[in-house]
Amino acid sequence: MGEDFKVSIKKKDLKKLLKVEYLILLFFISAGVLYINFDKLPLTHPGNLKASDTFAHSLAVEKVIDTQQWNYDDFYLSLGREKMSSVQPPLYYMDAAILTLFSGLPAWVTFYFIVCISQAFFVILMYLITLELFEDKKIAVLASGLTILPLPVSVWLYPVYIGIWIQVCGFSLIMAFFWLFIRYLKRKESWSLLFMGICISSLILTHSADILLLFFPCIALGIIILRDAHKKKDIRYLMKNALLLGLIPAILILALLPKFLFVWKGYAGDEAYLPKFQFTKTMFDQSNIVASQVFPLYTNIPVWQILISILAIVMIFIGRSVMIKNDKGTKIIIKKNQYDKSWLYLTIYFFIFVYFAEFFLYRPYYIGRMRALQPYMLYPLLALGLFLLFDFIKGIAYSLLIQASKTPKKASSVLEDADGVMKSSFVALMIMLCISSAWTGYRQQVEVMRYEHVSLAQWQSYQWIGSNVRKDERILFFGSHDQSEGLYSKRINGIFSHQEFQDYLKTVTQDNISTDFHLSGWGGATPRSKILELGFWKYEKVPDLDKDVSLYDFDYVYFMDELPGMKQVNDFFISYFQTLGFRLVYDVSGYRVLKNEN
Repeated sequence: MGEDFKVSIKKKDLKKLLKVEYLILLFFISAGVLYINFDKLPLTHPGNLKASDTFAHSLAVEKVIDTQQWNYDDFYLSLGREKMSSVQPPLYYMDAAILTLFSGLPAWVTFYFIVCISQAFFVILMYLITLELFEDKKIAVLASGLTILPLPVSVWLYPVYIGIWIQVCGFSLIMAFFWLFIRYLKRKESWSLLFMGICISSLILTHSADILLLFFPCIALGIIILRDAHKKKDIRYLMKNALLLGLIPAILILALLPKFLFVWKGYAGDEAYLPKFQFTKTMFDQSNIVASQVFPLYTNIPVWQILISILAIVMIFIGRSVMIKNDKGTKIIIKKNQYDKSWLYLTIYFFIFVYFAEFFLYRPYYIGRMRALQPYMLYPLLALGLFLLFDFIKGIAYSLLIQASKTPKKASSVLEDADGVMKSSFVALMIMLCISSAWTGYRQQVEVMRYEHVSLAQWQSYQWIGSNVRKDERILFFGSHDQSEGLYSKRINGIFSHQEFQDYLKTVTQDNISTDFHLSGWGGATPRSKILELGFWKYEKVPDLDKDVSLYDFDYVYFMDELPGMKQVNDFFISYFQTLGFRLVYDVSGYRVLKNEN
């Protein structure tokens, strides 16, 4: 392993390398700032949480802080049941919890910060992958620059600014695995196997469903290791590399085997079932804007990027055009190249997986979301294609200039000296053009994301509930509850949603008000596993609490006057409920709470 790390670099080359590294670092920081700017980092209240998934993610961080463990749901999420297994793999939640404890920043800030940094890490990974493939820093810098704001921004950065946060962290681990994969294929460095094993283990602890994408590359690695060991006739080589790649994941899988078999399988494990050939319409339906962002198609990639990527693929197999000048004139020939094809094969595998696996899987939801990686799989090829196209046009231009010059040799020498500057200028121009093209869409998306699911006044009402309502008491969110933000009250809550409320109003008259309701659900249905741990390797799936409830089943009733006309309706019910033994205990900025005094 020691020989793998030996690098010989001249001082002049080292200076150039550091300059490139500083540029990539600048790209990384710029991308991170741009992504953070989508939802901002408010310190007063979780105004950056825009969807139900984000509430679940940030509360998972707070669960680790509050309970000092990750294996079981907190009482308000488990509906008061003890040892209800958590479905959320813990790695990034624990990282955010540690960051929160050390910094004092709230969980919704630290976790979103980690997500944005994970997405910005793609900038560095694109540079490393492209440099490994084509061994040209300028092509690698171009691929990295294209990654800052992928076109269209609203589609490819949707996982960052909405709520697929934990899968973004998983995506960065997948891309890191792919970089190490192609590096091992080229260099056979043992350390890359170790870090691939760490990537696999980290992915299991981050977003375990994504491990399906790495199944076949891992099989390929195993075959390669076996083949090389057979050639070397060295069993120690086989054992060493097998342990480097598989020891950490194997230990982790054994330790988490009950989670795999009883919890994740019971919650979303049927993702991996292969019951029949089927068609999932939502994965291909572009009529719904949300569907086109959650499950984006290749049609979301700009046509020019697809065409230039195809050009790169053709030239990888055929060769590249070169201008040759001799006594008989200038001619174009195709020169064979030695471009690495491993990324091309990985890209083909990726597209086959994310578009065809869903026909066979019972629940392909997470596989469809992996399509967010499509542009990043293409960017190394796109950067190469742009460079080859530039080389071709430049060759023709150089030839014409030399022929038109009175001193061809001098002109040829000047052009050769300026070649590096021309290439660097082209890289800078393309990056600026792509960022400027994406800038309008980025600014529009920032404006769209100015809304808040939880206002400061609403957040303060939740804080009041957390401070004044006992853990064993229940609260009914009456009529105006959206998504999962009520979980931030950290109390068991029943949800009487807009639709249920409208249906209920149709049955209500001045003289006939029923105190029986049918809830739309209990708070936290999406992140709740419903899998109880009864003992060692003993688990049981339990249903949620009954949705048919009485007003008197709740200790508190929560009202919010957020919609036009809602205040008058709430005033009516509050007045009536007060005649039934409920007392108004909180009334601030349109958020009101009644307490059951019966």
